[in-house]
Amino acid sequence: MNPSRWSSQYRTYRNRLARRDGPAGPEVLISRRAGDVYVAGCWHLPSGHLDGPWEDMVTSLVRETREETGVVVDPADVRAAVTVHHRSPAGHARVGVFFEVRRWRGTPQVMEPQVCDAMG
Repeated sequence: MNPSRWSSQYRTYRNRLARRDGPAGPEVLISRRAGDVYVAGCWHLPSGHLDGPWEDMVTSLVRETREETGVVVDPADVRAAVTVHHRSPAGHARVGVFFEVRRWRGTPQVMEPQVCDAMG
């Protein structure tokens, strides 16, 4: 299959499962989507897309994590977790690539209030 045809047919996105051991047990970072975005009002793992063909998934994850949550992730702390192929409610094919991040620096906060209104 022609790669450009594939990329136009499938929406690929990248999620990070930010999980670490906290004082009270495991902690998972989630955010609530807001505004005029896909599934507004739903809690989800922070996610994003590549900025272009020059950006790999780990670089994108590090960049988007800082932009969306204010925390800093070392690329060495990123591990591939699972890939999921599914359909959106409208029936469009989507491919999600999930990564686990077990360490980060900083305190998570809402950095893009136009698309996220809470973090937990």
